[in-house]
Amino acid sequence: MRITKRSSRYAALAVGMAFIAASCGSDSKTSNATTGATTGGTTAETTAATTAATSAPQTTAGGAVTTAATSAAAAMTLTMDINPKAVWDDGSPITFADFKCNLDATLNTPGSLSTAGYDKITSMEQGTDDHQVVVKFSEVYAPYKNLFASLFKAAAVKNCKDVSADMKDNIPFSAMPYKIDSWSLDQLVLSKNPKYYGNDPGIVDKIVMVPKADTDTEIASLV
Repeated sequence: MRITKRSSRYAALAVGMAFIAASCGSDSKTSNATTGATTGGTTAETTAATTAATSAPQTTAGGAVTTAATSAAAAMTLTMDINPKAVWDDGSPITFADFKCNLDATLNTPGSLSTAGYDKITSMEQGTDDHQVVVKFSEVYAPYKNLFASLFKAAAVKNCKDVSADMKDNIPFSAMPYKIDSWSLDQLVLSKNPKYYGNDPGIVDKIVMVPKADTDTEIASLV
Protein backbone atom coordinates (compact mmCIF):
# COMPACT_ATOMS: atom_id res chain seq x y z
CA MET A 1 0.00 0.00 0.00
CA ARG A 2 1.44 3.35 -1.05
CA ILE A 3 0.29 6.45 0.82
CA THR A 4 0.89 10.04 -0.20
CA LYS A 5 -0.12 12.91 2.10
CA ARG A 6 -0.51 16.55 1.24
CA SER A 7 -1.41 19.36 3.67
CA SER A 8 -2.52 22.86 2.70
CA ARG A 9 -4.57 25.73 4.08
CA TYR A 10 -8.04 25.29 2.67
CA ALA A 11 -10.43 28.16 2.11
CA ALA A 12 -13.86 26.61 2.50
CA LEU A 13 -17.27 28.07 2.83
CA ALA A 14 -19.34 30.51 0.86
CA VAL A 15 -22.90 31.19 -0.12
CA GLY A 16 -24.65 28.61 -2.29
CA MET A 17 -24.37 30.23 -5.69
CA ALA A 18 -24.07 26.99 -7.63
CA PHE A 19 -27.80 26.40 -7.52
CA ILE A 20 -28.69 30.03 -8.21
CA ALA A 21 -26.59 29.62 -11.34
CA ALA A 22 -28.42 26.38 -12.07
CA SER A 23 -31.79 28.11 -11.93
CA CYS A 24 -30.49 30.66 -14.42
CA GLY A 25 -29.05 28.04 -16.74
CA SER A 26 -25.40 28.79 -16.00
CA ASP A 27 -22.78 27.30 -13.73
CA SER A 28 -19.90 29.60 -14.62
CA LYS A 29 -17.28 30.77 -12.16
CA THR A 30 -18.19 34.31 -13.16
CA SER A 31 -21.58 33.96 -11.46
CA ASN A 32 -19.91 32.93 -8.22
CA ALA A 33 -17.35 35.70 -8.27
CA THR A 34 -19.91 38.37 -9.11
CA THR A 35 -22.02 37.66 -6.05
CA GLY A 36 -19.21 37.09 -3.60
CA ALA A 37 -19.55 33.33 -3.64
CA THR A 38 -15.91 32.53 -4.20
CA THR A 39 -13.90 31.40 -1.20
CA GLY A 40 -11.79 33.74 0.84
CA GLY A 41 -9.80 33.55 4.05
CA THR A 42 -8.45 30.42 5.66
CA THR A 43 -11.18 28.40 7.30
CA ALA A 44 -9.90 24.85 7.41
CA GLU A 45 -6.87 22.61 7.44
CA THR A 46 -7.06 20.03 4.67
CA THR A 47 -5.20 16.75 4.65
CA ALA A 48 -5.63 14.47 1.67
CA ALA A 49 -4.36 10.93 1.97
CA THR A 50 -4.21 9.17 -1.38
CA THR A 51 -3.93 5.41 -1.11
CA ALA A 52 -3.87 2.37 -3.31
CA ALA A 53 -5.93 0.57 -0.68
CA THR A 54 -6.64 -3.14 -0.90
CA SER A 55 -8.24 -3.90 2.45
CA ALA A 56 -11.98 -3.76 3.08
CA PRO A 57 -13.27 -0.49 4.60
CA GLN A 58 -14.51 -0.42 8.17
CA THR A 59 -17.66 0.93 9.80
CA THR A 60 -17.33 4.69 10.23
CA ALA A 61 -17.85 6.53 13.49
CA GLY A 62 -20.88 8.29 12.06
CA GLY A 63 -22.73 4.99 11.70
CA ALA A 64 -22.56 4.59 7.91
CA VAL A 65 -21.46 1.06 7.14
CA THR A 66 -19.41 0.29 4.05
CA THR A 67 -18.51 -3.27 3.17
CA ALA A 68 -16.40 -4.94 0.52
CA ALA A 69 -19.59 -6.38 -0.93
CA THR A 70 -21.03 -2.95 -1.77
CA SER A 71 -17.98 -0.78 -2.45
CA ALA A 72 -14.23 -0.87 -2.80
CA ALA A 73 -11.88 0.63 -0.24
CA ALA A 74 -11.43 4.39 -0.53
CA ALA A 75 -8.83 5.44 -3.10
CA MET A 76 -8.59 8.88 -1.48
CA THR A 77 -9.55 10.16 1.95
CA LEU A 78 -9.90 13.89 2.62
CA THR A 79 -10.03 15.22 6.18
CA MET A 80 -11.10 18.86 6.68
CA ASP A 81 -10.92 20.69 10.00
CA ILE A 82 -13.25 23.71 9.95
CA ASN A 83 -11.97 26.85 11.59
CA PRO A 84 -14.14 27.33 14.72
CA LYS A 85 -14.18 31.07 14.00
CA ALA A 86 -15.95 30.50 10.68
CA VAL A 87 -19.61 31.49 11.07
CA TRP A 88 -22.62 32.42 8.96
CA ASP A 89 -23.84 36.00 8.87
CA ASP A 90 -26.19 35.36 11.81
CA GLY A 91 -23.28 34.19 13.96
CA SER A 92 -24.17 30.48 13.84
CA PRO A 93 -21.16 28.17 13.29
CA ILE A 94 -20.35 26.44 10.02
CA THR A 95 -20.29 22.72 10.72
CA PHE A 96 -20.27 19.26 9.20
CA ALA A 97 -24.04 19.57 8.59
CA ASP A 98 -23.44 22.34 6.04
CA PHE A 99 -20.90 20.28 4.11
CA LYS A 100 -23.26 17.30 4.10
CA CYS A 101 -26.15 19.49 2.96
CA ASN A 102 -24.05 20.73 0.05
CA LEU A 103 -23.32 17.16 -1.03
CA ASP A 104 -26.93 15.99 -0.69
CA ALA A 105 -28.27 19.01 -2.59
CA THR A 106 -25.83 18.60 -5.47
CA LEU A 107 -26.46 14.90 -5.93
CA ASN A 108 -30.22 14.84 -5.41
CA THR A 109 -31.81 18.16 -6.43
CA PRO A 110 -33.77 17.72 -9.68
CA GLY A 111 -32.14 19.65 -12.52
CA SER A 112 -28.74 19.97 -10.87
CA LEU A 113 -26.41 20.97 -13.70
CA SER A 114 -23.45 18.82 -12.76
CA THR A 115 -22.53 16.20 -10.20
CA ALA A 116 -18.96 15.87 -11.50
CA GLY A 117 -16.63 15.06 -8.65
CA TYR A 118 -19.44 14.68 -6.14
CA ASP A 119 -20.35 11.39 -7.77
CA LYS A 120 -16.90 10.10 -6.85
CA ILE A 121 -17.61 10.53 -3.13
CA THR A 122 -18.42 7.22 -1.49
CA SER A 123 -19.01 8.61 2.00
CA MET A 124 -18.95 11.84 4.00
CA GLU A 125 -18.85 11.50 7.77
CA GLN A 126 -18.38 13.70 10.80
CA GLY A 127 -14.90 13.31 12.27
CA THR A 128 -13.90 13.85 15.88
CA ASP A 129 -16.54 16.58 16.26
CA ASP A 130 -18.90 18.68 14.12
CA HIS A 131 -15.96 20.81 12.97
CA GLN A 132 -14.27 17.94 11.19
CA VAL A 133 -15.39 16.42 7.89
CA VAL A 134 -14.03 13.14 6.52
CA VAL A 135 -14.70 12.43 2.84
CA LYS A 136 -13.85 9.23 0.98
CA PHE A 137 -13.53 9.01 -2.79
CA SER A 138 -13.77 6.05 -5.14
CA GLU A 139 -10.75 7.36 -7.04
CA VAL A 140 -8.10 10.05 -6.70
CA TYR A 141 -9.73 13.40 -7.50
CA ALA A 142 -7.24 16.26 -7.89
CA PRO A 143 -9.64 19.27 -8.00
CA TYR A 144 -11.36 18.29 -4.75
CA LYS A 145 -11.23 21.86 -3.43
CA ASN A 146 -13.72 22.93 -6.10
CA LEU A 147 -16.33 20.66 -4.54
CA PHE A 148 -16.38 22.67 -1.31
CA ALA A 149 -15.82 26.18 -2.64
CA SER A 150 -19.45 27.06 -1.82
CA LEU A 151 -21.80 25.68 0.79
CA PHE A 152 -25.45 25.63 1.73
CA LYS A 153 -26.49 26.59 5.22
CA ALA A 154 -28.30 23.43 6.25
CA ALA A 155 -30.56 25.28 8.68
CA ALA A 156 -31.74 27.64 5.92
CA VAL A 157 -33.36 25.01 3.70
CA LYS A 158 -36.25 22.66 4.35
CA ASN A 159 -34.77 19.66 2.60
CA CYS A 160 -31.09 19.39 1.68
CA LYS A 161 -31.92 16.70 -0.88
CA ASP A 162 -34.06 19.08 -2.92
CA VAL A 163 -33.31 22.81 -2.86
CA SER A 164 -35.02 23.53 -6.19
CA ALA A 165 -37.66 25.69 -4.47
CA ASP A 166 -35.15 27.60 -2.33
CA MET A 167 -33.22 30.79 -3.10
CA LYS A 168 -35.21 31.75 -6.17
CA ASP A 169 -34.98 35.48 -5.49
CA ASN A 170 -32.38 35.73 -2.70
CA ILE A 171 -29.68 33.88 -0.79
CA PRO A 172 -30.57 34.45 2.88
CA PHE A 173 -27.16 33.47 4.26
CA SER A 174 -23.49 34.25 3.72
CA ALA A 175 -20.10 33.30 5.12
CA MET A 176 -18.27 35.80 2.95
CA PRO A 177 -17.29 39.48 3.43
CA TYR A 178 -20.57 40.58 1.80
CA LYS A 179 -24.14 39.32 1.90
CA ILE A 180 -27.11 39.88 -0.39
CA ASP A 181 -29.53 42.58 0.70
CA SER A 182 -31.78 42.26 -2.33
CA TRP A 183 -31.84 40.82 -5.82
CA SER A 184 -34.01 41.43 -8.87
CA LEU A 185 -33.64 41.44 -12.64
CA ASP A 186 -32.78 45.13 -12.34
CA GLN A 187 -30.05 45.07 -9.71
CA LEU A 188 -28.17 43.17 -7.01
CA VAL A 189 -27.43 44.91 -3.71
CA LEU A 190 -24.69 43.60 -1.42
CA SER A 191 -23.78 44.89 2.04
CA LYS A 192 -20.94 44.10 4.43
CA ASN A 193 -21.32 40.96 6.52
CA PRO A 194 -20.71 42.16 10.11
CA LYS A 195 -20.09 38.59 11.29
CA TYR A 196 -17.39 37.82 8.73
CA TYR A 197 -14.53 36.16 10.57
CA GLY A 198 -11.78 37.09 8.08
CA ASN A 199 -10.05 40.34 7.22
CA ASP A 200 -12.13 43.44 6.51
CA PRO A 201 -12.67 43.57 2.72
CA GLY A 202 -12.27 47.34 2.56
CA ILE A 203 -14.05 50.64 3.10
CA VAL A 204 -17.00 49.94 0.81
CA ASP A 205 -20.11 49.24 2.89
CA LYS A 206 -22.47 48.54 -0.02
CA ILE A 207 -22.17 47.32 -3.59
CA VAL A 208 -24.91 47.82 -6.19
CA MET A 209 -24.59 45.79 -9.37
CA VAL A 210 -26.73 46.82 -12.34
CA PRO A 211 -26.85 44.77 -15.57
CA LYS A 212 -26.41 46.59 -18.88
CA ALA A 213 -27.14 45.39 -22.40
CA ASP A 214 -23.65 45.91 -23.81
CA THR A 215 -20.30 47.60 -23.26
CA ASP A 216 -21.34 50.87 -24.89
CA THR A 217 -24.32 51.13 -22.56
CA GLU A 218 -22.09 50.42 -19.57
CA ILE A 219 -19.65 53.17 -20.54
CA ALA A 220 -22.47 55.64 -21.16
CA SER A 221 -23.92 54.89 -17.73
CA LEU A 222 -20.55 55.51 -16.06
CA VAL A 223 -20.08 58.77 -17.92
